[in-house]
Amino acid sequence: MTPPYHHTQIGYVTLGATLAGALGLASITIRHRHPVLWIGVALLILLGVLFSTLTIEGAGGELRSHFGPGFWRK
Repeated sequence: MTPPYHHTQIGYVTLGATLAGALGLASITIRHRHPVLWIGVALLILLGVLFSTLTIEGAGGELRSHFGPGFWRK
C-alpha cells in the first residue's frame, strides 16, 4: 500500500499580481473619490485568496485537487 500524497504549491505570482492590482485600484479609488471602485478592490483580494494555492492529494486510487481554501474540489 502506498502512503497518501499531499502537496500544496503557493502561487507567488498570482498573489503578487492581485495585490499589485488591488493596491493600484485602491490608490485610484482614493484619489478620485469613487466609492464604487472599492468593489473591484475587494474582488481582486478575494480572487487572490481563492487562487493563491494549488493542493494535490492522492490516496486510495483517486487524485484530488483544489485551489485556495478548497471551495472547488475536483
